[in-house]
Amino acid sequence: MHPKISLLAKLMLMQPARILISTSSSTRSSSLKRMDAIGGMNYAEAINQVGGLPFFAPNLSAEKAAAYIAQVDGLLLSGGVDFDPVLFNEAPHPGLGMVDEARDNFELACYHAARKKGIPILGICRGIQAINVAEGGSLIQHLPAFEDKHQHAQQNNDGSLFHTVVLEPDSKLAGAFGKTSIRTNSYHHQAIDRLGSNLKSVAKTADNTIEAVESSDGKVLGVQWHPEMSFERYPEQIAPFRLFMEAVQQYLNERIPGQVYA
Repeated sequence: MHPKISLLAKLMLMQPARILISTSSSTRSSSLKRMDAIGGMNYAEAINQVGGLPFFAPNLSAEKAAAYIAQVDGLLLSGGVDFDPVLFNEAPHPGLGMVDEARDNFELACYHAARKKGIPILGICRGIQAINVAEGGSLIQHLPAFEDKHQHAQQNNDGSLFHTVVLEPDSKLAGAFGKTSIRTNSYHHQAIDRLGSNLKSVAKTADNTIEAVESSDGKVLGVQWHPEMSFERYPEQIAPFRLFMEAVQQYLNERIPGQVYA
C-alpha cells in the first residue's frame, strides 16, 4: 500500500509558508504617545510575491522569541538601526548611530530559536549583521572611518542600483541570480568585520566589504543591500527572496513525511 498523506499534512501543503519579519521600534512624537512597531511594506510584498505569508513581530522581551518562532516556517531579519557594540566586546566608535537594546536582544533570541528549530533565515542590511553577531562575529562600526572604503550610504532613497557586488561562483546566491556580478543598492555605514562561526562570505564589493553570507547548512542567507526596495523595478532582485523561500519549502517538505501513515 502506498503511503497516504495525513489530513494535517495536506492542510500544511495548502497553506502558504508563514514568515516572521522583524520590525523597528519608534516612539511617537505627536498624536497618541506610544511606541510603534514599524515594518516596511515592501518586505511583506516581496515575501508575498514568492508565495509566503508575512507576519510582523514587535520587539517584545527575548523570552517571547521561542513562542513566535514556534508558529512560523521562516524568519526574515529586516533593516534598522545600529547594533550595540557591547555585543561583540567593543567600545562605541564616534561614528556609531542609534542603537536599540530591546530589538538587539529580541532579534538575537529569534535567531537562536530559529536555528534550534531548523527553519531558514534571511537577513537584510541590519539583518546580515544580526546573523553575524549571533554567530559570534563582529562589525565595522563606521565604514567612512576607513580611507580604503568606498561610499556605501547612497543618497538617493528610491532603491536604485548603486554599486557592483561580486558573488562567489559556487554560492547558492550566485545560482539564484544566474551570474557572479550584480548591481545593488547600498544603505549602510556598518558592515561585517570578523566573520561569525558557520558562515561563509559569498559576496564582496571592490573595497573588500562583505555583502552576503551563507551558512554551511544552506538555511541562513544574509545580504547587506535592500532587495525589497528594488525587486519591482529590477526583477532580478527577487532572487534572495526566492532562494530563501526554496529553503523554507525544503524545510516544510522534510517535515511532512513525519505526518504520513500507511
